[in-house]
Amino acid sequence: MTQEDLGSKIDRTPEAISNLERGEVLPHLETLARISTALNVPLSELLIGIGVTLSDDANETEREKLNKDLLDIAKKMSDEDVRLSIYQMKSLFQFRKDKAIKSK
Repeated sequence: MTQEDLGSKIDRTPEAISNLERGEVLPHLETLARISTALNVPLSELLIGIGVTLSDDANETEREKLNKDLLDIAKKMSDEDVRLSIYQMKSLFQFRKDKAIKSK
């Protein structure tokens, strides 16, 4: 099925389909549901791995994979969203650290 075919079935442009395939944008749930129907595959199959970059290197550690995934996501975000995400991660880290200290 071509990008044009899929696009016409789900009411999206071929460019939009191309952006999805390349991981330039993340699809809305409604778009995923339409793709699922058009391709006749379970929606759950499409949801597996969204936003996750799989590595071909079997020796790569889980932490390295996570770091790559995080960097891939950050590259697609605006500077403001990256700053906000960093702030949220620091806050979460501090919260968990404080919670661990209190539970001792």
